[in-house]
Amino acid sequence: MATTAQGPNHSPLLAGVRAKIDRAQHHFIDLHERIRVALELPEGKDTSPPYKTEVDGQFRQFLTIKRAKGEPLDSALPLIVGDCIHNLRSALDHLIYQLAILNGCGAKGARNTLFPICITPGDFADISKRKVAPFVSGAALAEIEDIQPYRTTNMPDAAPLWHLAQIDNADKHRVLVVLGHKFKPVAFAVSAGGEDFSHDISESEWKPAEDGAEILRFEFSGHGKVHVKVKTASTVKFGDAGLPCDGRIVEDVIDQSGRMVEYIVDCFGHKFFGE
Repeated sequence: MATTAQGPNHSPLLAGVRAKIDRAQHHFIDLHERIRVALELPEGKDTSPPYKTEVDGQFRQFLTIKRAKGEPLDSALPLIVGDCIHNLRSALDHLIYQLAILNGCGAKGARNTLFPICITPGDFADISKRKVAPFVSGAALAEIEDIQPYRTTNMPDAAPLWHLAQIDNADKHRVLVVLGHKFKPVAFAVSAGGEDFSHDISESEWKPAEDGAEILRFEFSGHGKVHVKVKTASTVKFGDAGLPCDGRIVEDVIDQSGRMVEYIVDCFGHKFFGE
Protein backbone atom coordinates (compact mmCIF):
# COMPACT_ATOMS: atom_id res chain seq x y z
CA MET A 1 0.00 0.00 0.00
CA ALA A 2 1.16 3.51 -0.78
CA THR A 3 0.32 6.67 1.11
CA THR A 4 -2.20 8.99 -0.52
CA ALA A 5 -1.51 12.31 1.17
CA GLN A 6 -3.45 15.22 -0.28
CA GLY A 7 -1.50 16.53 -3.27
CA PRO A 8 -1.76 19.78 -5.23
CA ASN A 9 -3.97 18.17 -7.90
CA HIS A 10 -6.25 16.34 -5.49
CA SER A 11 -9.83 17.48 -5.10
CA PRO A 12 -10.74 18.70 -1.59
CA LEU A 13 -13.99 16.74 -1.99
CA LEU A 14 -11.95 13.53 -1.74
CA ALA A 15 -9.85 14.61 1.23
CA GLY A 16 -11.86 12.43 3.61
CA VAL A 17 -11.65 9.48 1.24
CA ARG A 18 -7.87 9.68 1.09
CA ALA A 19 -7.68 10.26 4.83
CA LYS A 20 -9.37 6.89 5.28
CA ILE A 21 -6.81 5.25 3.00
CA ASP A 22 -3.96 6.91 4.87
CA ARG A 23 -5.37 5.63 8.14
CA ALA A 24 -5.49 2.13 6.67
CA GLN A 25 -1.85 2.56 5.69
CA HIS A 26 -1.02 3.50 9.28
CA HIS A 27 -2.62 0.28 10.52
CA PHE A 28 -0.91 -1.73 7.78
CA ILE A 29 2.53 -0.48 8.86
CA ASP A 30 1.68 -1.34 12.47
CA LEU A 31 0.51 -4.79 11.38
CA HIS A 32 3.68 -5.43 9.40
CA GLU A 33 5.89 -4.50 12.33
CA ARG A 34 3.96 -6.62 14.81
CA ILE A 35 4.03 -9.61 12.48
CA ARG A 36 7.77 -9.17 12.00
CA VAL A 37 8.29 -9.14 15.75
CA ALA A 38 5.94 -12.09 16.26
CA LEU A 39 7.84 -14.16 13.72
CA GLU A 40 11.17 -13.03 15.12
CA LEU A 41 12.35 -11.85 11.75
CA PRO A 42 14.60 -8.80 12.10
CA GLU A 43 14.60 -6.76 8.92
CA GLY A 44 17.18 -8.08 6.46
CA LYS A 45 18.03 -11.17 8.52
CA ASP A 46 17.10 -14.83 8.46
CA THR A 47 16.42 -16.76 11.63
CA SER A 48 15.56 -20.35 12.39
CA PRO A 49 12.89 -21.30 14.91
CA PRO A 50 13.78 -23.27 18.02
CA TYR A 51 13.70 -26.94 17.13
CA LYS A 52 14.52 -30.36 18.51
CA THR A 53 15.79 -33.53 16.85
CA GLU A 54 14.83 -37.16 17.29
CA VAL A 55 16.55 -40.28 15.95
CA ASP A 56 14.53 -43.45 15.41
CA GLY A 57 14.91 -46.77 13.57
CA GLN A 58 16.90 -49.88 14.47
CA PHE A 59 18.32 -50.85 11.09
CA ARG A 60 17.63 -47.66 9.15
CA GLN A 61 18.12 -44.39 10.99
CA PHE A 62 15.80 -41.47 10.50
CA LEU A 63 16.39 -37.98 11.80
CA THR A 64 13.23 -36.03 12.59
CA ILE A 65 13.43 -32.32 13.29
CA LYS A 66 10.45 -30.96 15.16
CA ARG A 67 9.50 -27.47 16.12
CA ALA A 68 9.97 -26.52 19.76
CA LYS A 69 7.36 -24.48 21.58
CA GLY A 70 7.07 -20.90 20.38
CA GLU A 71 5.23 -17.81 21.51
CA PRO A 72 1.55 -17.36 20.55
CA LEU A 73 0.63 -14.67 18.05
CA ASP A 74 -0.02 -11.16 19.28
CA SER A 75 -3.70 -11.05 20.26
CA ALA A 76 -3.94 -7.52 18.82
CA LEU A 77 -3.26 -8.67 15.25
CA PRO A 78 -6.90 -9.55 14.37
CA LEU A 79 -8.01 -6.16 15.72
CA ILE A 80 -5.44 -4.32 13.61
CA VAL A 81 -6.45 -6.29 10.53
CA GLY A 82 -10.07 -5.28 11.17
CA ASP A 83 -9.13 -1.61 11.59
CA CYS A 84 -7.09 -1.61 8.39
CA ILE A 85 -9.73 -3.38 6.32
CA HIS A 86 -12.58 -1.25 7.66
CA ASN A 87 -10.83 2.00 6.75
CA LEU A 88 -10.28 0.76 3.19
CA ARG A 89 -13.91 -0.32 2.87
CA SER A 90 -15.09 2.94 4.39
CA ALA A 91 -13.04 4.93 1.85
CA LEU A 92 -15.18 3.47 -0.94
CA ASP A 93 -18.42 4.35 0.85
CA HIS A 94 -17.10 7.90 1.33
CA LEU A 95 -16.38 7.99 -2.41
CA ILE A 96 -19.98 7.10 -3.27
CA TYR A 97 -21.23 9.78 -0.89
CA GLN A 98 -19.14 12.41 -2.67
CA LEU A 99 -20.32 11.18 -6.07
CA ALA A 100 -23.89 11.64 -4.88
CA ILE A 101 -23.16 15.16 -3.61
CA LEU A 102 -21.46 15.94 -6.93
CA ASN A 103 -24.60 14.78 -8.74
CA GLY A 104 -26.74 17.29 -6.85
CA CYS A 105 -28.05 14.92 -4.22
CA GLY A 106 -28.42 16.53 -0.82
CA ALA A 107 -26.54 15.27 2.22
CA LYS A 108 -29.67 13.61 3.59
CA GLY A 109 -30.14 11.52 0.48
CA ALA A 110 -26.43 10.83 0.04
CA ARG A 111 -26.38 9.18 3.46
CA ASN A 112 -28.42 6.32 1.95
CA THR A 113 -25.65 5.30 -0.43
CA LEU A 114 -23.00 2.63 -0.25
CA PHE A 115 -20.32 1.33 -2.57
CA PRO A 116 -21.47 -2.07 -3.88
CA ILE A 117 -19.00 -4.95 -4.16
CA CYS A 118 -20.62 -7.88 -5.96
CA ILE A 119 -19.61 -11.09 -7.66
CA THR A 120 -22.77 -11.48 -9.77
CA PRO A 121 -24.63 -9.04 -12.05
CA GLY A 122 -27.86 -9.86 -10.25
CA ASP A 123 -26.50 -8.83 -6.87
CA PHE A 124 -25.16 -5.60 -8.35
CA ALA A 125 -28.50 -4.77 -10.00
CA ASP A 126 -30.36 -5.35 -6.73
CA ILE A 127 -28.05 -3.27 -4.55
CA SER A 128 -27.42 -0.47 -7.01
CA LYS A 129 -31.16 -0.03 -7.62
CA ARG A 130 -31.60 0.92 -3.97
CA LYS A 131 -28.26 2.34 -2.88
CA VAL A 132 -26.47 3.76 -5.94
CA ALA A 133 -28.50 4.46 -9.07
CA PRO A 134 -30.95 6.97 -7.49
CA PHE A 135 -28.09 9.15 -6.26
CA VAL A 136 -25.15 9.17 -8.71
CA SER A 137 -24.86 10.01 -12.38
CA GLY A 138 -25.32 7.37 -15.06
CA ALA A 139 -21.65 7.72 -16.03
CA ALA A 140 -20.54 7.12 -12.45
CA LEU A 141 -22.85 4.11 -12.13
CA ALA A 142 -21.35 2.57 -15.28
CA GLU A 143 -17.83 3.07 -13.93
CA ILE A 144 -18.80 1.49 -10.62
CA GLU A 145 -20.11 -1.57 -12.41
CA ASP A 146 -16.99 -1.82 -14.57
CA ILE A 147 -14.77 -2.36 -11.52
CA GLN A 148 -16.99 -5.03 -9.94
CA PRO A 149 -15.27 -8.40 -9.41
CA TYR A 150 -17.55 -10.16 -11.90
CA ARG A 151 -16.43 -7.66 -14.57
CA THR A 152 -12.70 -7.60 -13.84
CA THR A 153 -11.86 -11.30 -13.46
CA ASN A 154 -13.18 -14.76 -14.31
CA MET A 155 -12.65 -15.70 -10.65
CA PRO A 156 -14.66 -12.97 -8.88
CA ASP A 157 -14.57 -14.68 -5.47
CA ALA A 158 -10.75 -14.37 -5.56
CA ALA A 159 -10.77 -10.64 -6.40
CA PRO A 160 -9.15 -8.23 -3.90
CA LEU A 161 -12.34 -6.16 -3.66
CA TRP A 162 -14.38 -9.23 -2.75
CA HIS A 163 -11.83 -10.21 -0.10
CA LEU A 164 -12.06 -6.68 1.28
CA ALA A 165 -15.85 -6.78 1.51
CA GLN A 166 -16.04 -10.22 3.07
CA ILE A 167 -13.36 -9.59 5.71
CA ASP A 168 -15.01 -6.31 6.66
CA ASN A 169 -18.44 -7.93 6.96
CA ALA A 170 -17.09 -10.71 9.16
CA ASP A 171 -15.15 -8.34 11.39
CA LYS A 172 -18.05 -5.92 11.85
CA HIS A 173 -20.93 -8.31 12.28
CA ARG A 174 -19.71 -11.77 13.32
CA VAL A 175 -16.28 -12.55 14.70
CA LEU A 176 -12.71 -11.34 14.68
CA VAL A 177 -10.71 -12.63 11.74
CA VAL A 178 -8.83 -15.84 12.46
CA LEU A 179 -5.08 -15.72 11.92
CA GLY A 180 -2.57 -18.52 12.00
CA HIS A 181 1.21 -18.62 12.30
CA LYS A 182 2.57 -20.84 9.53
CA PHE A 183 6.06 -22.04 8.67
CA LYS A 184 7.83 -24.22 6.13
CA PRO A 185 11.42 -25.49 5.74
CA VAL A 186 13.41 -23.87 2.94
CA ALA A 187 16.92 -25.29 3.54
CA PHE A 188 18.94 -27.46 5.90
CA ALA A 189 22.57 -28.38 6.52
CA VAL A 190 23.85 -31.59 8.17
CA SER A 191 27.28 -32.33 9.64
CA ALA A 192 28.00 -35.99 10.57
CA GLY A 193 31.09 -38.20 10.61
CA GLY A 194 33.28 -35.47 9.25
CA GLU A 195 31.04 -34.88 6.25
CA ASP A 196 28.92 -31.84 5.52
CA PHE A 197 25.79 -31.72 3.41
CA SER A 198 23.43 -28.85 2.62
CA HIS A 199 20.24 -28.74 0.60
CA ASP A 200 17.74 -26.09 -0.49
CA ILE A 201 14.09 -27.13 -0.42
CA SER A 202 12.31 -25.63 -3.41
CA GLU A 203 8.85 -26.96 -2.59
CA SER A 204 7.38 -27.50 0.84
CA GLU A 205 3.97 -27.01 2.43
CA TRP A 206 3.07 -24.38 4.98
CA LYS A 207 2.39 -25.98 8.37
CA PRO A 208 0.93 -24.65 11.63
CA ALA A 209 3.71 -23.38 13.89
CA GLU A 210 2.77 -25.61 16.80
CA ASP A 211 4.86 -27.31 19.44
CA GLY A 212 6.07 -30.62 18.05
CA ALA A 213 5.18 -29.88 14.43
CA GLU A 214 7.49 -31.83 12.15
CA ILE A 215 9.84 -29.58 10.20
CA LEU A 216 11.53 -32.30 8.16
CA ARG A 217 12.53 -35.97 8.35
CA PHE A 218 15.19 -37.82 6.40
CA GLU A 219 17.16 -41.05 6.44
CA PHE A 220 20.83 -40.91 7.28
CA SER A 221 23.73 -43.24 8.01
CA GLY A 222 26.82 -42.76 10.10
CA HIS A 223 28.01 -42.75 13.65
CA GLY A 224 28.76 -40.14 16.24
CA LYS A 225 27.10 -36.79 16.67
CA VAL A 226 24.89 -35.31 14.04
CA HIS A 227 24.55 -31.53 13.77
CA VAL A 228 21.59 -30.10 11.89
CA LYS A 229 20.77 -26.51 11.03
CA VAL A 230 17.38 -25.74 9.56
CA LYS A 231 16.25 -22.57 7.80
CA THR A 232 12.55 -21.88 7.66
CA ALA A 233 10.19 -19.26 6.29
CA SER A 234 7.39 -17.96 8.48
CA THR A 235 4.23 -16.05 7.75
CA VAL A 236 0.78 -15.23 9.10
CA LYS A 237 -2.23 -16.43 7.11
CA PHE A 238 -5.97 -16.09 7.37
CA GLY A 239 -7.34 -19.13 9.16
CA ASP A 240 -10.35 -21.34 8.65
CA ALA A 241 -13.17 -18.84 9.10
CA GLY A 242 -15.28 -19.44 6.01
CA LEU A 243 -13.81 -16.46 4.17
CA PRO A 244 -12.67 -16.53 0.53
CA CYS A 245 -9.21 -15.45 1.66
CA ASP A 246 -8.74 -18.40 4.05
CA GLY A 247 -5.22 -19.76 3.67
CA ARG A 248 -3.88 -16.57 2.08
CA ILE A 249 -1.03 -14.53 3.52
CA VAL A 250 -2.55 -11.69 5.55
CA GLU A 251 -0.25 -8.91 4.39
CA ASP A 252 -0.63 -9.90 0.72
CA VAL A 253 -4.43 -9.82 0.89
CA ILE A 254 -4.52 -6.41 2.58
CA ASP A 255 -1.87 -4.95 0.29
CA GLN A 256 -3.73 -6.07 -2.85
CA SER A 257 -7.04 -4.77 -1.49
CA GLY A 258 -5.46 -1.46 -0.54
CA ARG A 259 -3.88 -0.99 -3.95
CA MET A 260 -7.22 -1.67 -5.61
CA VAL A 261 -8.97 0.92 -3.45
CA GLU A 262 -6.26 3.48 -4.22
CA TYR A 263 -6.60 2.75 -7.93
CA ILE A 264 -10.39 3.21 -7.82
CA VAL A 265 -10.16 6.51 -5.94
CA ASP A 266 -7.52 7.83 -8.35
CA CYS A 267 -9.59 6.82 -11.39
CA PHE A 268 -12.77 8.39 -10.08
CA GLY A 269 -10.87 11.45 -8.96
CA HIS A 270 -9.58 11.93 -12.50
CA LYS A 271 -12.88 11.21 -14.26
CA PHE A 272 -15.35 13.00 -12.00
CA PHE A 273 -13.52 15.39 -9.66
CA GLY A 274 -11.15 17.18 -12.03
CA GLU A 275 -7.94 15.70 -10.70
